[in-house]
Amino acid sequence: MASSRVIGFTLVTGFVLLLPSLTGFCFVQLRYVSNRELFERAIAHQAGKIGDYAPSDTPAKYLEKHPDCCSIPAFQPTDSFLNMLLGQRISYVRMVYRMQQSEIDKNPREPFYEAFVETTPCGTTFHATGTSRADMD
Repeated sequence: MASSRVIGFTLVTGFVLLLPSLTGFCFVQLRYVSNRELFERAIAHQAGKIGDYAPSDTPAKYLEKHPDCCSIPAFQPTDSFLNMLLGQRISYVRMVYRMQQSEIDKNPREPFYEAFVETTPCGTTFHATGTSRADMD
C-alpha cells in the first residue's frame, strides 16, 4: 500500500514538473515568453538577410512596420523527451520577408523568403531554415 502511494506521488509530481516544459515555460525567467518577444528574437536572428531591414531598425520597429511578417505555425518539430524534460523544447517562428536585392537578382520570380526560426522557450534562437517564395502569403 505504501509503495503504491510513493509510485503515485512520484508520477503526479513528475507530471506537474514536466507539464510546464511541455507547454513552453521558460524556467530561467520563470514565465512564458510572449509571441511578440519570440517574433522580435526571430527578426533579430534573420536581420542580416532581410532586404528592407534598415540599419536604424530594431526588431520592434520592423515588427511595427510588418505586423504580419511572423507567426507561430501549427506544425512544430518533434522534440526528444530529454529536451522537453530539460526545458529546451524547440519551437518554430515562421517569418516571411523580402530578401536582399543581391539574392532577388539571382531568382527575380521569388523575391521573398519564408524562414522557420528555431527558438527555445526562453526565446534563444539558434537555427533557421526556409525557402524562397513568390509572395508574402
